[in-house]
Amino acid sequence: MANPWENIAPALGNLSARRIDESHRLDLYWARDHLGRYLFVYEIPHDDAPATVQMPNLVGVDTLYMPPGGSIPTARLVLVLNETGNWELFHALCNDLVRATSGSADSRQAVDTIIRRLNRWQEFLRKQRSDILTVEKIRGLIAELIFLKDYLIPAFGAGAAVQFWQGPQGSPQDFNVNVSAIEVKCKLGSSTPHVTITSADQLCPQLPEMYLFVVTLGNSAPDAPDAINLPNLVAEIRCRRPRKMGAIRVNSS
Repeated sequence: MANPWENIAPALGNLSARRIDESHRLDLYWARDHLGRYLFVYEIPHDDAPATVQMPNLVGVDTLYMPPGGSIPTARLVLVLNETGNWELFHALCNDLVRATSGSADSRQAVDTIIRRLNRWQEFLRKQRSDILTVEKIRGLIAELIFLKDYLIPAFGAGAAVQFWQGPQGSPQDFNVNVSAIEVKCKLGSSTPHVTITSADQLCPQLPEMYLFVVTLGNSAPDAPDAINLPNLVAEIRCRRPRKMGAIRVNSS
């Protein structure tokens, strides 16, 4: 897929632009600003320009409407990509707008069409973003990985330890180790000295024994010597070599 912004030099003044399709009835442009950012621009004739347009908020894309005035005789509807590395998705969005407006009878209908399509994209991007882990889920995952790294891998080896991990399968307890079910909880050092059980199933294992393992975490600066972050923790576990299997001892307190 060709990047239509690559051959457009960053603007020295306002914008550097190239018309998207000469046969399209609307004035649609690929453009770059003085910062080199990728833009989609729709120039609307002065007489057809609405006074205001309620633009949706998109993830990773700034949306602007500039009514005519000053040195610009036309109105502009502008989309600005925040991260150029995401240009392929932005390119798909822009091409969708080009296709959707190809049959517009006039500029006002085109603006309405663009807003409807952007609202659809907003919903799509929101759903995509909902798959990102929340801070609480990241802490919980860090706690499970700490238990895996510091207790299970030294006792059973990396391969067997990962097989004991039931959390990714959605089981009520995070680990099933031989005859023991182990639920891992995470709390902040500044919080009250208790943990929350989200369902009764977490305390009703199918195995003869159950243990609760609590990890206490505190906030720290990213460059602190003992700081833990999820990517580094995963990398450390991946580097562990399997060890001879042995017994595991878990405190029941």
